[in-house]
Amino acid sequence: MIYLFPLVAALAGWLLHEISVKFFFTYQLPKLQQPLAREAARYVSKEMDWSSIAAIIADEKHLQPLMPLIESHLDVLLRKKIKEKVPVLAALMGDKTLDKIKSSVMEELSLALPKLIIGLGDNLQLHTKVEDLVRDKIMQMDLRRMIPLWKKSLRKPLCYIALAAALKGFLIGLMLILLLDYMA
Repeated sequence: MIYLFPLVAALAGWLLHEISVKFFFTYQLPKLQQPLAREAARYVSKEMDWSSIAAIIADEKHLQPLMPLIESHLDVLLRKKIKEKVPVLAALMGDKTLDKIKSSVMEELSLALPKLIIGLGDNLQLHTKVEDLVRDKIMQMDLRRMIPLWKKSLRKPLCYIALAAALKGFLIGLMLILLLDYMA
């Protein structure tokens, strides 16, 4: 009967670990959401390399799909809005002039837009709005939906910890046998 101590202790160690993990995810994590959100937001706003992100966005292959949209807005501006705002100027400009202006502006925009985006990336890290945005998004997370995803992604490390807890229990049971044998 005494030789069952290590197995019972291993089972107890594993069971206590499972209860602790369930307790953490069910009761403690929701209480920690606000401080974790605050720290994660602070980390993101300080450590994120906004310049690199802006450089990716400013890459020609990402901006090229936007050019037709920009061109259509520019076309509306030149052909309709100018007639409404400055009718005298619109009367002096024909289609060829408007097309020339549009192509010149599009050419300048294709050169200036990447620089503007990179400049924006440099300035993003100066604004606390990013920190507020990240914190608010984390606070809006539905923990009931997220906890199962986190448990699934942490399954392997949690399994190792459960095995370590069972091993500790087993070793405690062995020590108990040795202690009882020594005292007898």
